[in-house]
Amino acid sequence: EEVAGPAADTPSVANNSRVRTISGSLTGDHLRRVEFTGTLDPGTGDPAVASWDIGGVIEGLELSPELCGSLPLLAAERMRTLGTFRGRGQFGFRLRSGDSPEKPMFFQLSGDVEEGRMDDPRLPYPLTNMRATICCNNDGFSVKDLVAQSGQTTMQLSGKMAGFGQKAPWEFEAQINELKLEKSLRASLPPKLQAAWDKYSPSGQLRQVNLKLKSDLTGFRSDLARVSADCRDVAFAHKKFPYRLEHAHGTIDLKQKILTANLTGY
Repeated sequence: EEVAGPAADTPSVANNSRVRTISGSLTGDHLRRVEFTGTLDPGTGDPAVASWDIGGVIEGLELSPELCGSLPLLAAERMRTLGTFRGRGQFGFRLRSGDSPEKPMFFQLSGDVEEGRMDDPRLPYPLTNMRATICCNNDGFSVKDLVAQSGQTTMQLSGKMAGFGQKAPWEFEAQINELKLEKSLRASLPPKLQAAWDKYSPSGQLRQVNLKLKSDLTGFRSDLARVSADCRDVAFAHKKFPYRLEHAHGTIDLKQKILTANLTGY
């Protein structure tokens, strides 16, 4: 660990304290290097009225469940949404003291993640080659230009969450290319979509799927969901109709809970 001492002392006329400028660098178990600089105003010596502001860069941060487990409770809770994700990131950050007991600290973290991987038993294949731009602050977090691969399937996604926790509102847009409809995919779907899967028993391949989904404080807004799919050599059958439609191609569109299909098959 390497930390520089006070670089400057600046008298504060307002409260007769001395503002200290600090800078330094450090290393750790889950990162290559952190460089930081900032200011500290001890005020009257009472920690409750002291103020501070620190910013810097984090190089080679290893994002993983192990990192999450090593963090303080509040930070670990907010990173739990990463689940089994593993990857390496380069970030800029800023931390500063809050202005009330309800908001003791303001933070912002933004940067790029690469070499990402996520293993989920519900998915047919792990998500690999993940990269994205991430921004996280007191108000929530956003993901831009996420790219990932799962078997032969590729995807792009951007989204955001307003706050943290299971009930925090979220929205995202995604494009999925070369999605193979196989039984192992069913396990990754929510219960209502699993029921729809069982009703039609689809198979084949979707050339492209576009999704636009969101939630609010009441939960998932199915009335605002927008899904479109470009089908290539798809087969399906309704459970009440025994004859299966084969080699279907065309489009399927879901908007405002109305499903429109324009398919040709035999």
